[in-house]
Amino acid sequence: MVNEDVVKWFRGQLAEGFTKGQLVESLKDSGYTESQIEEVLESVETSAALEQPEQRPAMPTPATGAGSIWKPTPEKEEPISKEKPKKPKLSVSPIIIFVVVLLLLLVVAGFFVLPAFLNSISQPAKTCVSLSGPKQISRSVTICKSRYTSASIQVLGDDIIVDCNGSLLDGGGSGVGISINNHRNVIIRNCIVSNYQKGVVVFNSREVELAHNHLVNNTYGITLESSSYGLIHDNEISGGDRGIVLTGASENILTSNTVESSSTGMLLDETSNNNLIRNNAISKTENLGIAIKGTSRNNVLEGNKICNNNGSYDVYCGLDQYGIDNYLNYISGCGDGFGYSQCD
Repeated sequence: MVNEDVVKWFRGQLAEGFTKGQLVESLKDSGYTESQIEEVLESVETSAALEQPEQRPAMPTPATGAGSIWKPTPEKEEPISKEKPKKPKLSVSPIIIFVVVLLLLLVVAGFFVLPAFLNSISQPAKTCVSLSGPKQISRSVTICKSRYTSASIQVLGDDIIVDCNGSLLDGGGSGVGISINNHRNVIIRNCIVSNYQKGVVVFNSREVELAHNHLVNNTYGITLESSSYGLIHDNEISGGDRGIVLTGASENILTSNTVESSSTGMLLDETSNNNLIRNNAISKTENLGIAIKGTSRNNVLEGNKICNNNGSYDVYCGLDQYGIDNYLNYISGCGDGFGYSQCD
């Protein structure tokens, strides 16, 4: 914008008799630019104040004598800074730093903690569980090693491992020690089960594994009823009426078990079909070593050792009450061709 004092000065100088050209030269000498001079001239020509002149402001006495032109000092334009704008300093919140560090620690820890965690959830629980009376189990557990009187275990779920850890369950002559009813993929191991009517009962279940258990003086040691695809191995059974009983149970494997001093070592009854009886040791039975009865068919007996029995037959496969010939079972693999060998 044009300085109002300069315009008034210009009008006053014109009134004193100075020419426009003289005044323009005076402005140039004072440092005014062409654009500033043009704005002054335009303001002088269009100003309504020319028609009614106002009292002009007092001008300083010319330093060069009368008749000199006072040269107004033009307003200096602020020079445009050529300095590059400074970049704002990056301010990082301490909270952000803390979060980033924490995330890095979690990532690093995950490489070590996650594998151990995944391994732990696929294994039985490490903390042991004590028994007091009947115990219902719905997850994998390890039993605290001890002697438990009148205790029992009932498995209520699939995909469960019960590790007795060498504990003794004493039934006092009655009841069932361990029962599995209508479940699958269950493992029972390292249990000592004594003095029950039935030591271990598996009913209407699939893929049950019984391993490394000791069953002592139970009326029935292990019973599989209406169950299939089980694996019964490396168990020791002594005393009682019957060591291992299959009733209506098919597609099971019985291997590397030891049965001693029972009335009957193993019994397959009531349509127990397609079972494999292999490499078992049965001794000192009072009645039968292995008996296949009922309408049971297509069972395989091989490599079993049956000796020192006081009963009528080491292996019994006679006619059942319906007249069906149980010799349809496959019995071989021993020196005498009858599914077992005598003691050395």
